[in-house]
Amino acid sequence: MKKVGIIGITGKVGSIVAKLVSDDADLELIGGTSSKSQASDFENLAKNSDVLIDFSLPGSTMRAIEAAKLHNTAFVCGTTGMSEENAKTIEDSAKKIPVLYTSNFSIAIHLMASMLKKCSETLKEYDISIIDKHHKNKKDAPSGTSIFLSKQLNREAQMLSVRSGNIPAEMICDFCGQDDMLTISHRAFGRGVFAKGAVACAKWIVGKPAKMYSMQDYLNAKD
Repeated sequence: MKKVGIIGITGKVGSIVAKLVSDDADLELIGGTSSKSQASDFENLAKNSDVLIDFSLPGSTMRAIEAAKLHNTAFVCGTTGMSEENAKTIEDSAKKIPVLYTSNFSIAIHLMASMLKKCSETLKEYDISIIDKHHKNKKDAPSGTSIFLSKQLNREAQMLSVRSGNIPAEMICDFCGQDDMLTISHRAFGRGVFAKGAVACAKWIVGKPAKMYSMQDYLNAKD
């Protein structure tokens, strides 16, 4: 049985992750941290877990990954809004522990990314725009997912972020030509899709060598 700790366990996604872990016969929920947790809480959680799943804020992510390195605990992270320094810390940590970081744990989003890359290569004369819609409390704009998708295009795209109501996540990419327009979109009906993906990756990464893994690594292993 694999032991799981959750960083941001009281958050919207973290609480769903906790329920999924608790209901999984192959997993044991050790506990979690919140914004009120102390440094010792992160260390104790990492010490007693095989893997940490992180949906929190960058500050908590940094404390958690340091604890994970100290106790050789695998790390699965979906926190967005990272600075370049934060990203460098995560990358360096992967030299010591297995780390899987992605801005979006939806398998469909990663299929969408592949489609955008192909469309960008084919529709060279088309203008491209990406709209990301999220709930009004989301801190970062543009979102990590929209930045990830834009990198698949290998050319400039117009970016627009909408923060409104309780929209879990919606990504819309338009390829607009002189005579027609192609739209590729993805809509999450709830936060469960991200939680399910993270739990699946956490089960997979335990026991893997130290390395920075991606969702593509996980998807390739499933083929």
